[in-house]
Amino acid sequence: MFSVVAAAPLCVLPSKDTVEELFYKDQADGMTKAQNFKCTLILVIINYILASLIPSIGDAMKLVGCTINPVIGFIMPVAFYWNFIKKE
Repeated sequence: MFSVVAAAPLCVLPSKDTVEELFYKDQADGMTKAQNFKCTLILVIINYILASLIPSIGDAMKLVGCTINPVIGFIMPVAFYWNFIKKE
């Protein structure tokens, strides 16, 4: 229980920063307090649901591995190549 509570900010804060960068970068101040609260609440609820549904840490690591490995192996090299081609 303690490890889940201690690790929650490590999941929520980068996710919230990403949401802010994607959807609220046009606003000068970023998210308002109400938007920040709603975003944090939604992310905490999503994390809680996932933590409740995944039975063991091994299954969680399998889920992370099967979703991140294709991104790192196939999608990111193409994205970097396209970015390199644009600069030339």
